[in-house]
Amino acid sequence: MDLSILIAELPKAIPVLLGGFLAIAGGVAGHYLTHRFSAQRERNKLLREKAEQLIGLLYEHRDWLSRENSRLVFGTDLPEQPSPLDKAYALQALYFPELNDALQGITRTIKPIVEFFYKHAKDRIEDKEKWIASFNSDDFNPVYEAYLQAFHAAVKKVVDATAKRIET
Repeated sequence: MDLSILIAELPKAIPVLLGGFLAIAGGVAGHYLTHRFSAQRERNKLLREKAEQLIGLLYEHRDWLSRENSRLVFGTDLPEQPSPLDKAYALQALYFPELNDALQGITRTIKPIVEFFYKHAKDRIEDKEKWIASFNSDDFNPVYEAYLQAFHAAVKKVVDATAKRIET
């Protein structure tokens, strides 16, 4: 075979080869970008779902605290239930490690509330008439207000952390 014929036809083959190469590169790049954007979308969806669950657990904990108040202080016949804060800590540790201080803030405010609950439960059980006559919830209001501040701060931090991580 004559090499000169091959050299003469080479300029005609370059556009075909270049077109084939560009088609393959475009297919690979398109597949890569599609995968990357899909993975990012799925990650954002997971973060939103876990943030919603975490916020839901924080609200459940607030409701749990009210039930514990009714159960312990006033003797309402409600079954004892575990605190949802444990599940909130699990989600926080897995998906939002930067929010540990926010949940610790809630935990710190619970101790005086629980002390109030058990003091009044003990007093009510020992002498209900005396307890009714002397019951005063003024001690409860400031500690519950501190809890609510920590609660709202934690919810806001979950929202802010989720928005920050989804935007970037």
